[in-house]
This record gives sequence, structure tokens and C-alpha cells, in this order.
Amino acid sequence: MPLPVRPGFIVTTALTTLLTGASALAGPLVPPAGPIAPTYKTLSEVEPRTPVQSLPGQTDAAYLISQPGSYYLTNNINIGQDRIAIRITANDVTLDLNGFAITGPGSSGNSSGIAFSTFRTGVVIRNGTVRNFPNHGISARIDAGRIENIVTSGNGGWGIENTGGTFSTTIIGCVAIANSGGGIHGGSTAVITESIARNNGGNGIQTGNSSRVTGCTSRSNAQNGFLVGDNSSISECIAAGNTENGFSIARNATVNASTSSNNQASGFSATANASFLNSTAAGNGSAGFELGIGSSATNCTARENGFRGFTATRSCTITGCTAIQNTDAGIRAGSGCVITDSASDGNTSHGILIESTGNTVRNNTARNNGVDQDGGGVRVVAERNRLEDNHVANNTVGIWVTSPRNTVIANSASDNLFNYVISPGNRYGPIINHTSTATSSASGNSASGTMSTSDPHANFAN
Repeated sequence: MPLPVRPGFIVTTALTTLLTGASALAGPLVPPAGPIAPTYKTLSEVEPRTPVQSLPGQTDAAYLISQPGSYYLTNNINIGQDRIAIRITANDVTLDLNGFAITGPGSSGNSSGIAFSTFRTGVVIRNGTVRNFPNHGISARIDAGRIENIVTSGNGGWGIENTGGTFSTTIIGCVAIANSGGGIHGGSTAVITESIARNNGGNGIQTGNSSRVTGCTSRSNAQNGFLVGDNSSISECIAAGNTENGFSIARNATVNASTSSNNQASGFSATANASFLNSTAAGNGSAGFELGIGSSATNCTARENGFRGFTATRSCTITGCTAIQNTDAGIRAGSGCVITDSASDGNTSHGILIESTGNTVRNNTARNNGVDQDGGGVRVVAERNRLEDNHVANNTVGIWVTSPRNTVIANSASDNLFNYVISPGNRYGPIINHTSTATSSASGNSASGTMSTSDPHANFAN
């Protein structure tokens, strides 16, 4: 027969077991002898930092950072005379403005807000404002460092200047407004990202060679929006309303997915061997794209610019591009260029203008060009060029060739005032009018040819 169970006995036993187990896990419950001391670490122990305002200065500098370490502002700094606010003479320094502002004396003198007496490495400057200094806001000489989340305004030189042999410094999330010398100037192999330059007296954003500029905006500056050195790259940037070019690109540089609008000179201008990809130039005072020797434009658009849409000098390629309603020609080529798979529509003069020798113009469309003046869909004024498989429509003249020794084959023309005007001395396939099987004249809507109507080189007029 089972023994009777007492409920209170079971609870008491379980509780005793639970407490015994918890005590074993938690350790002794009796505190050690002696006074109780704190076990946490202070902020200076976790991240040792020195207040800038506790540092000594020099004759020409209010505060001097002469040792590696982390420094921060405890309040705003106001400099009332021609004097540097903070001078850095050490490597491996982090200077946190801590959200405060460093304000200079205005236009009188030659001092900068933050300055370096010599070249330094591993310096980081971040989080604050530097304004109203007679020279640069930040006059840095940093290699392998960072300048981030800094606003500079109203300085007499550059907002941020990091040049003079500097390398590999990242400038990120900075803003430069109304600085007389220019906005942001990085050295060679600089990286400038997510930054803004506006209403500065020089170039908006400028770099040395082999630099990278991404996600930046440069607007209403007195010179170029962007000026970058050789072998650099620009992507996803905007230049608008600058007095000179939106983008001025040196040799072997690349521009991708960027927009240049309403600049007083050209939208994009390249020295040589530059590549423009997926970019747009609209409403600029001069050409949309100026392609230096060996440069290329792919899948780009030039719209409503005050001169030509695309100007190519020598050995350039224009592929898959669009030129719309530009003043003068939509696309102009010098010598040795290849223009393919592109469209030119509604430009004031010619859709495609060939002004020198050795060009290939293939599989393009030119419409509605030169309607108010004598303009051609494709206009050739030089020798030894090849026009093949283009379609021209609603232009004053469709295919217009006035120099000898060119090849014109497999084109189609429709609804132009004159579909084909080809001067003597050129080589061309028969021009077949849609109303007849034979043609007789090289001026107007029909022209002679020695090949049969089934020849693949035949040109058509509709």
C-alpha cells in the first residue's frame, strides 16, 4: 500500500534543491573582506582621448598636436587673429571635432583652420565644421588617412586641401561651400565619396592621378565641377551649373553613370584615351561630350547642349549613343573614328558630321536634323570614309557627301528633302528609289550605280 504524500514536503524539498544548485553555480554569497571597489573602466581607459583645449599652442597656432593619439574638442574654437587653430605635427593622430565648429578671423591673413607643418601618415580628421579662415579650411598633408564628415565654408583657399605629394587618403561625407579657392582637393590615389562642393571660387572637386570619385555632387562652382588626374575613375556623380566644364578628365580616365547639366562650357571634356559610359550631358553651354584622342563614349546621351552633342577628335569610338536637339551637329568626328549603333535626332545642323579621313559610320539613325537650315543626316566633307547601313529620315539632305574617294553602301533614306547628294569621285552602291528599279542621277532622290538592284551594297530611297 503506497504511503500518503504530503504536498508541503515535496515543495520544501524541491525549493531546497533549487537553492542549493543556484548557490553552487553562483559562487559564494558572502562578499570578501575589505572595502568594496568599482569594477568598471573609465572612458579614458576604454578609449584614451585628450581634449584639444588642454594642449599648449605656438606663436602662430592656438593648439599643437605633437604626439600620436586621439584628440577631441570640448567646445567651439573661435580664432580672432591670423593664427592657425590646430596644428598637427605627429603621425597616427585622430582628431574628432565632436560636432563643434572652428571659426577663423575672416579674410585678413594667411592662416588655415587645421594645418600640417610637414607630411604625416595615418591621420584622421572628422565630425565638425571649419569656416572663415583666410587660407584653407583644412590644409592637410596626409598619406593613408581619412577626412570625414567635415563641413568647410567661407574660407579664402580650399575648403579641404590634401595635396603636395599625398597619397591614398579617403575623403568621405564632406561638404565644401563658398570657399574662394575651391571645394575639395585630394592628392594622388585619393578616394572621395558622398561629398558635395557648392558655390566655390575654383574647381568643385579636384584630384591627382589614379584617384576615385564616387557619389559626389559639384554645383555652381566658378571653374570645373570635377577635375581629375590621369588613370582616375568617376562614377555616379553630378555636375551642374559650373562656370567651366562639368567634368574635365585627364588621360586614361573613366566616367560611369554620371550627369553633367547646365554648365557654361562642356558637359564632359577628356584629354585622351578616356572612357565615358552610361552618362548624360544636358543643357550645357558648349559640347555635351568632348572626346580627346583615343577616347570612347558608350551608351551616353547628349541633349540640348549649346554646341555639338559629341565632338570626337581622332581614333575615337561612339557606340550606342544618342544626340538630341543640340545646337550644331549631333555627332562630329575628326579622323579614324568609329560611330556605330547611335541615334542623332533634331539637331540644328547635321545629325553626323565627318570632317576628316578614315572614319567608319555604321548602323546609325539620323532624323529631323537641319530642318531649319541646310543640314544632313550624315554629312561628309573629307575623303576615305565609309558610310554603311545607316538610316536617315526627315533631314534636309539624307546622305550628303561632297568630297571624293568615300564609300557609301547599304544605306536607306526616307522623307528627306533630298535623300542622297553624292559628288563625283565616290564609290557607292546603286541608289534604288521605291518607285523604280533603275536610277540615273547622283543628285536628288536617285543616283546611278553599276551594280544590280539585288546587290547587298545598294542604297535605298523611299
